[in-house]
Amino acid sequence: MNTRTIEVTGRGSVAARPDLIRLHLTVTRRAPCCEEAVADAQEDARRLTQALCGAGIETRNVHAHGLRVAARYENEQTPAGRYVRTFAGYEAVRRLTAEFPAESGLLGAVLTAAAADAAAPELHIEYALSDPQAARDEALARAAADGRRRAEILAAATGARLGALLSVRHGGVAPLPAVRTAAFSARDGMAEPEPETIEIGDSATLTWELL
Repeated sequence: MNTRTIEVTGRGSVAARPDLIRLHLTVTRRAPCCEEAVADAQEDARRLTQALCGAGIETRNVHAHGLRVAARYENEQTPAGRYVRTFAGYEAVRRLTAEFPAESGLLGAVLTAAAADAAAPELHIEYALSDPQAARDEALARAAADGRRRAEILAAATGARLGALLSVRHGGVAPLPAVRTAAFSARDGMAEPEPETIEIGDSATLTWELL
């Protein structure tokens, strides 16, 4: 006699307010020679780090990430009307990341400090959870509970009841992101973006014996 089974996919999600801010800053400098572009970008990053720490971020929470240097070319029109590609110097790009608690009240001061710097860095604000795994675990537990609830409803509707749990498969829908981001220039003004609630989702497929 074949065993009757029921397979159900449960879904769960957790909504949480971000408690961590990562501010990504990018400075770009151009110069006729490579050494000058690099030196200028490094100086901008050093000065910007001092400004961020002066605004209240701990030095250990400000990190530099790599240095990208590339030759620049521009299209110029000749007297004959043709366009030619000519060498226009070098571009150096330096990136920094500053991390601090979302509820610390530092964001406004940090943005003001970044805007006041002559480098006028491009800014990318990342709102995140300091412990995203706890939220993922809760979402998965809710997915399992949702799967059982659905299975019990279906079993009761067909005059059966659940027996032994035969299998569990994790996944089936893509998890929702654990961050929210906003990008703008320090020149855009100091209005603080309002962090959106972060939602993390997961799913579980469960199979029961039907009695």
